[in-house]
Amino acid sequence: MQQSILVAENLIIAARFFNIYLKAFFNCILGCDPSSIEQKKGLFGTVSAYYGCVEAQGHGTLHCHMIIWLKDAMNCDQIWDRVLTGDHAFEEQMIRYIDDCISNEIPFAGAGDISVQSDQVHPCSVRGISNLKNSAARQKDLSNIVKSCQCHQHSATCYKYWKGSPHEPKQC
Repeated sequence: MQQSILVAENLIIAARFFNIYLKAFFNCILGCDPSSIEQKKGLFGTVSAYYGCVEAQGHGTLHCHMIIWLKDAMNCDQIWDRVLTGDHAFEEQMIRYIDDCISNEIPFAGAGDISVQSDQVHPCSVRGISNLKNSAARQKDLSNIVKSCQCHQHSATCYKYWKGSPHEPKQC
């Protein structure tokens, strides 16, 4: 409820923040810099094109639905053909990749004796672990981020799937 009020009272600031957020996503995650013709490799590879639609959520904040095309990536028909031809090595590699990208569990935080900045303050307010060699600290930081930012917390506005029937309880 507080977020809805803050957004409603500060629409321009909310839109500007969303713009900064999206620019950072394009630059840091996708490796796209609209001010440069040079293509950089991003987290998923080199982006050849992207398309996105921005819309407001129920409580007024903006979010984006996006599709990204990667340079030299297989298209859907090529993937489908490889699966249908019985390329078992490709199937196993694809399953491992998908399993690595998608998770539905909170990462294990590791040993309790490791201290990271995100233990003391909100994980989004720090840059994370800069030492790539300390995997235990990175795992704990990732766990803190998921617990703080990716776990649902019920609010007065999260009845998205409620059908509106007075006989059904309001559940999110």
